[in-house]
Amino acid sequence: MHRMLAALAAVSTLLSPVGATAGDDCTTGEALRIEGLGTWSEELARLADLAPDVLVPRSGILRRGAVSTRTMCEGAAVPWGERYLVDRERALDWVPPRLSMAFERTSPNGSNDGLLWQGKGLSSLVSAGIRGRWGAFSYQLAPEASWSQNADFELVDTGAAGRGEFASGFYAGRLDVPQRFGADPFSQASPGQSYVQLEGLGARIGVSTENRWWGPGIRHSVLLTNNAPGFPHLYLGTARPLDIWVGTLEAEWLVGSLTKSKYHSDPYANRAFTGLALVYQPRWVPGLYLGAGRTYIESWRSLREDWFLSALEGLTKTSAGGDNPADNQLLSAWFRWVMPDVELYGEYAQDDFPTFNSFLRQPDRCAAWVLGFQKRITTGGRWWRVIGETSKTDSNLEGAFACSFYLHAQNTDYSHEGQLLGDWIGPGADSQYLAVDVFTRGGRFGGFLERVRRNQEVYWQRRPAGEVKGHDVEVVLGLRQVLFLRTAELFWNLAAGPRFNRDFIRDEFVLRAGLTVTPVLGGRGAAPRAE
Repeated sequence: MHRMLAALAAVSTLLSPVGATAGDDCTTGEALRIEGLGTWSEELARLADLAPDVLVPRSGILRRGAVSTRTMCEGAAVPWGERYLVDRERALDWVPPRLSMAFERTSPNGSNDGLLWQGKGLSSLVSAGIRGRWGAFSYQLAPEASWSQNADFELVDTGAAGRGEFASGFYAGRLDVPQRFGADPFSQASPGQSYVQLEGLGARIGVSTENRWWGPGIRHSVLLTNNAPGFPHLYLGTARPLDIWVGTLEAEWLVGSLTKSKYHSDPYANRAFTGLALVYQPRWVPGLYLGAGRTYIESWRSLREDWFLSALEGLTKTSAGGDNPADNQLLSAWFRWVMPDVELYGEYAQDDFPTFNSFLRQPDRCAAWVLGFQKRITTGGRWWRVIGETSKTDSNLEGAFACSFYLHAQNTDYSHEGQLLGDWIGPGADSQYLAVDVFTRGGRFGGFLERVRRNQEVYWQRRPAGEVKGHDVEVVLGLRQVLFLRTAELFWNLAAGPRFNRDFIRDEFVLRAGLTVTPVLGGRGAAPRAE
């Protein structure tokens, strides 16, 4: 018996994670509240993952930025982390009001801004609400409203009249992303980042209109981002990583409804969205997270016929016509590897149903990917952050146009209310992003350089006929700051640079600016969204 116990102890020692830090055993300390997707507290928690003995548990980025709390180890020093410390969650609390304003000099060009559509000219968004928790029940009601000046600029000629004039210049009928939302200023409203949730037995279930972000990217992600407004959905998933002996597992399944804009050819043909995402952390490699996600867009009839389990279908079509000929599948796999002071991450995705042979022959066809890193550097009480990230949705070889990422049959548009659900750069594009910021007790200041090349598949299609003269490329240099004051939190950003051959029409000089103001309620910071 003693020999058996000794053998089990030896095996347990061998199976224990190698290189675990003392922070993995941290069980005491104050709670750091993460306010949601794209907020300052989410930025801080993501960076603090790279600091040993600061935050536990680390995150596999399944539901990036979900409203939650993380334990901050006792005595840990985090720049402006005290602004988001919470003693307990109340039954009734405020979601502080927030006002965001943006200016675009030449043409629409927003990114990861949810309901806000940044057309030419001035745009604005306001939100506020309440939230709370009673035992296993929690909620947040945070409606949003936006307004856009939507000033006039030269459009790509669609050859259509009326509302069709404003539809996508290159993908009309296949992707509902209008060039412009009509000829006049417009406003819209939504329930915003709202949810009602029950949690227990290691699981959570709820109804929500929050934005979802699946994948490890900071600036880009393929399947789901906060580029479009959040859509109404039902979700079921793990409340925390589940111990499965060989590691931990997180999972989330959701089903929701997508709405088309009135500038689509069939604005009343709403679609069903369903998806499943998993994140596995191997027991023997601390800080490594392996994820996979699958999303479907199809008719509600098709989803019902599949018993709402489309995401569990085989990875290839079972007949020439397909199981659901009019559906659209996206499949993605990703990793995040968190080490002391640095993280590496990447994502690779396929559009529609590939075959094994086609994947081996052309893995870049119908494909998109994201690759990046984040580095933490400490100097005294300051934290420096360096982010490098590149993404690509230009999925075809030169001259080919048989498969385009995010584009599929009519009425399976990968969009909601006229904005793309996935990577904001859109189909046939690539981007490179480098940012440096310094975090201090008073906020954050930094700059970035970004290059985006758009509509490459259109370029290669039209180039042989001489219809385009050059690539559509934008290069901007920007500054930004988060400033914590006694009564408010301020964010501003300013970016400028050339855009060559915009939409294959003309060269333009880009100038954009933004300002977000959030009052401090109850003596503690809120958390406006980051840009």
